[in-house]
Amino acid sequence: LQAKAVSERLGFPYHVIDVLRPFKHKVVDAFTEGYLKGLTPNPCTVCNAEIRFEELFDEAEWRFGVTAIATGHYARVQPDPETGRYQLLRGVDATKDQSYMLYRLDQRQLARVRFPLGGMRKSETRAIAEELGLAVAKQADSQDVCFVMGDTVGFLKRELGDRLSPGPIVDVS
Repeated sequence: LQAKAVSERLGFPYHVIDVLRPFKHKVVDAFTEGYLKGLTPNPCTVCNAEIRFEELFDEAEWRFGVTAIATGHYARVQPDPETGRYQLLRGVDATKDQSYMLYRLDQRQLARVRFPLGGMRKSETRAIAEELGLAVAKQADSQDVCFVMGDTVGFLKRELGDRLSPGPIVDVS
C-alpha cells in the first residue's frame, strides 16, 4: 500500500504483477529447504536476481513496454569505460550500502536497472521524501527477510512443522 500511495502522490502509474508462485518456489521454499540442510540461506539475493530483476521485469517489459526499472537500493551501476561491461558498485552511503544483496545480477539485468538512491545518503533521501510529503519519510528501515515478518524461527516452525529439528552440537567451546 505504501508504494501505491507514493505513486499516487507523485503522479505515476501503479501496477500489481503477481509473482507469488515463482517467489514461493524460488525464494521461500529454497529458504526453508536450505535450513533443513544446515545452511544459512540468503533469500534476498535470490529474490533480487530471480524475482525482482527477472520475473517482475520481464512481465513489466511484456505488459507495459518497460525498458528499465528503478529501485530504492543503495547501490550504483556504471559501465566500465574500457570493456563496456556493467559494474555493480557500492552505494555512496557506506552505512546503507546494499550492493552485496545484488551480487547475483548478470550483465543483462545490470544494463536495465537504475539505482537513483545509490549516489545519495539515507538522510538526503529522507529529506526529499519529507519535502514531497511522503509518509515513507519516517518509515523505519527494513532489517529482515520480508516474508518471515521478524520471526525467522516461528516462520520455519510454521512452514516445516515436525521436519524442523535441532542439529548436533559439534563443539561447545
